[in-house]
Amino acid sequence: MLLTETDYTQLIIEQMVRAISILTDFARTIAKYQQHISNILKEGELEQNSVVKDYLRTASDGKEYSQYKIIQTRVSNELKEYYKKQYPYKLKYINNYDTDTLISSNIKKKIPTNNPNKYKGQLYLLTDNATYSAGATFASLFKEMKLGKIIGEETGGTIEYYGDFFSCRLPNSGLTFYISPKRFVQYGGENLNKGVIPDFFCSNFGNDILQFTYNLIEKQ
Repeated sequence: MLLTETDYTQLIIEQMVRAISILTDFARTIAKYQQHISNILKEGELEQNSVVKDYLRTASDGKEYSQYKIIQTRVSNELKEYYKKQYPYKLKYINNYDTDTLISSNIKKKIPTNNPNKYKGQLYLLTDNATYSAGATFASLFKEMKLGKIIGEETGGTIEYYGDFFSCRLPNSGLTFYISPKRFVQYGGENLNKGVIPDFFCSNFGNDILQFTYNLIEKQ
């Protein structure tokens, strides 16, 4: 189908009108969420300076918790320069330390919310070797806080890992490479070179994990 210049112009105008409509709806949605968040903060349901993803986790026994067990940062001139350009507010935490100093972060623990409507039955978490990132972190806390039983395979990744990468450029060749200044150790096991080990091993093949879980629930 061939479009004339007039047809093409009309098509562009229609697409722009549609895009503006979508953005307008999105803006209205954001405004609604902002109002909800404002009400939540005003009524004291959530602390303004709390980390939401941590705050939403609820332990069954009321003990304090944190997302990571250990966070360490190795200071370097490159990291100071990177923070100076990209994250000035972070620079003050490392600026007075000598190069190659290893800083252990002061990890603040949180007390879970006391929700009377929380689910009180048995929880089951299904994992496999493709459970990475936030999924693996969730599994580590699920196991550490004894929220239920984990079924499936060991999670991907390891309990110990490195992150917060930043790029550096070699002065002569101009090659760019990445450096990780931070070491993270999460919960979920003592073997740092392993992922989170499930309570019940079951291969993630077909419906094997689901069928195993159904059978386990029926035995409860």
